[in-house]
Amino acid sequence: MRRFTHAFTGFSIGFLVARLWGGNLSFIAYPTLGLLGGVFPDFDLKSGHRVYLHNLLSSIVVTMGLYTVLAWSGLATLESVVGSACFLAGWLSHLLLDSLTVRGVA
Repeated sequence: MRRFTHAFTGFSIGFLVARLWGGNLSFIAYPTLGLLGGVFPDFDLKSGHRVYLHNLLSSIVVTMGLYTVLAWSGLATLESVVGSACFLAGWLSHLLLDSLTVRGVA
């Protein structure tokens, strides 16, 4: 898939998750986290593409790290959870879209 497709899908899914869970951050913050989650798995382009970041374990580990950073930054628990959920939803949409291609995922 193209990066634009992953970015747009991540942004859209982040918006949807934010609307369903009702976080209190700005209108653009949650979809942006979804967008980042949608393009983050392609950061392994140099070494082992579709191996290191294209799996569920790495998505959970990185999302837990993001939740920790958001919680330590002073956000309320709901905002940290919704932000992390948007990021994870974007990441999972990336995995789903790549699994529909010929190459698939590892």
